[in-house]
Amino acid sequence: NTAQTYGFYSNLDFAEATGDTLDDAIYNRNRKLEDMYKFKLEVNEEYTLNDAAKALQTSVLANDDVYDVAFIRDYYLSTALTEGYLMDLDTIPELKISKAWWDTEATENARVGKNGMALVASSDVSLVDFEGTIVWFFNEDMLKTLGLDAPYQLVLDGKWTFDEFNRLCELATNDLNGDSKFELENDKYGYVTNWWGGPIAFLYAGGGRTTQKDKDDIPYITLGDERSVNIYEKFFSMMGADGMEVVLNSSTESFRNAFRDGRLLFTDMTLLDMEILRDMKDDWGILPLPKLDESQEDYSSIVDAGVQLYVVPVNTEDPERTSVILEAMSYEGWKNVIPAFYETALQGKYARDDESVQMLDIIKNSRVFDFGYFTFAVESLHRIGCTGYYLVKEESQDLASYCAKYLPAAEAELKSFIDMIRESN
Repeated sequence: NTAQTYGFYSNLDFAEATGDTLDDAIYNRNRKLEDMYKFKLEVNEEYTLNDAAKALQTSVLANDDVYDVAFIRDYYLSTALTEGYLMDLDTIPELKISKAWWDTEATENARVGKNGMALVASSDVSLVDFEGTIVWFFNEDMLKTLGLDAPYQLVLDGKWTFDEFNRLCELATNDLNGDSKFELENDKYGYVTNWWGGPIAFLYAGGGRTTQKDKDDIPYITLGDERSVNIYEKFFSMMGADGMEVVLNSSTESFRNAFRDGRLLFTDMTLLDMEILRDMKDDWGILPLPKLDESQEDYSSIVDAGVQLYVVPVNTEDPERTSVILEAMSYEGWKNVIPAFYETALQGKYARDDESVQMLDIIKNSRVFDFGYFTFAVESLHRIGCTGYYLVKEESQDLASYCAKYLPAAEAELKSFIDMIRESN
C-alpha cells in the first residue's frame, strides 16, 4: 500500500510500459526475467505495513505458501526476527549476498551470533532502500552569490566534515530584515531540520552507531561511547547558533518551503524527496552527510527506518526458485534500474555531470543499516535506536546524562531481545 510506505518508491512492477525512464526500466526487467525463468510476478500492495507483517505470520502458521517474499518495515522486523517464521538465507546458495547488487550490511547487522541466521536482506531488487537514504541537499546559487564553490571537491578529497558544513552555514546565515531576530520566513538560514532528521542522521554521519558486535557477533549498545558523545556535543553546539534550527515537530513543510524559496542553504531529506524540488528556481545539489573530522575513514549515510527490508518465509514453496529469481532481479536492478534512477534523479535543475554521479555513488556505497535503529521497537530500546529524536526534547542535550538515565533498562531489554532471536531460530 503506497500510502503506508511514507511515499517511498517501492514499486516492484508496472502493468505496462509508459515511456517513463525509471518505470519502464523496472517493467522491462521484470518481463525479461519472467520470460527467461518462466514465472509470473505478482505483487500484493493491498496491506498496510502492520497488516502485511501479520498476514505473513498468519500465512506461515497456517502453512499457506502463498508468499515467496515479503517486505517488512523496521518496527515489525523485531517481531519477525523472534517468531521463527523467516528462512535462513544462508541455506540458499543461489543468493550471492556479497555482490555489489546486495546491501550486505543490512543482512549482517541483523545476524545475531557467529552461527546466527541471515534472516533479512536488501538489494537492488527494489529502489526503496536507496531512495530512503538520508542525504544533504544544498542551494548552489546561494554559494555562488557568496563567491563559494559547491563542496563537491571537499567530498572527493575526504574533507567534507562537520566543521566545513558549519563554516558554510555561518557564511550563508543573514538577518535580511535587520531586526536582530532570526525567523525562517524572513531571513536566510544555514541549516534547518526536524527531530526525525539531523538529530538522528548526524550520529551516523559522524561514524557513530547505536550498536556494534562483540567477538561472538552479538550486538551490544555503544551509544554513550566517546565518539557518540563528541558527535552530539558538536551537533548541538552548531545548532545553538543563529540560522541553525531543529524544528520540534515532525513537519518538514516550513523548511522545505524555505529551501525551495532560496532562504536555506542546507537541509536533509531522503533521496525520494528530491521530487519536490522539480519546480525550484535556484540550482541545487546533493551531498553525502559530512564526516565528524578528516580522520574518519568513510562517509556514512543512514537509511531511514521507515523503509522495508525483505524476508523469505520459512515455508516458501520452492526456495531455490525464489532465490534464483531474487538474485536475477537484484542483478538486473543494479545493472539497468539503478542507472535509470540516476538518469531520472539528475534531470531538471540538478545538472547531469560527473560530480553529481560521483555524489550518488558515494551515497549508495556509504549506506548504514544500524541494528538498533531498525529493530529497537519497544520503549526503552526505542529511546536508544532513535536517540536523536528523544534527546532533542530532553531538558539537557548531554548524551552522557541521557544514557545514564535510559541505558540500564535498554540493555536488559536488549539481552531479552537477543535471547528471543536465538531461541526462535
